[in-house]
Amino acid sequence: GTFSEKLAHFHIRKIFRPRTFIYLGAWSAVGAALVYSLLTRERLEINVLHDRNPQFVTLSDGSIRNGYTVKLLNMIPEPRTIVLTLQGLPGAEMSTVGVDLTP
Repeated sequence: GTFSEKLAHFHIRKIFRPRTFIYLGAWSAVGAALVYSLLTRERLEINVLHDRNPQFVTLSDGSIRNGYTVKLLNMIPEPRTIVLTLQGLPGAEMSTVGVDLTP
C-alpha cells in the first residue's frame, strides 16, 4: 500500500513559522536582559532604615535620639573592610548594637 494524500505528513514549514521566530526572539531578549542585569549588578549594597516610630525620642538630658539601622551587603565571596563615618551633624554619635568600642 501507499499513503493517501489526504493524510497529513510532516512538513518542515510547520516548525519554522514566523510565530516560532517571534517566540525565539522574545525568549532570547528576556535571557539577554537577565544575563546583563546579573553581570552589571552592584557588588556592595547599603540599606539605611529608620528605627520604628516615633521619628525621634527626646532623652532625659534634653538630647534627641534618632535611630537608624545601616545594613551592608557584601556580594563577593571575600572579606572587605568598610569604613562608615558620620559627617555634617555636630555632636552626633554613632554606636554599634552589641559591640562596645570604648577604649
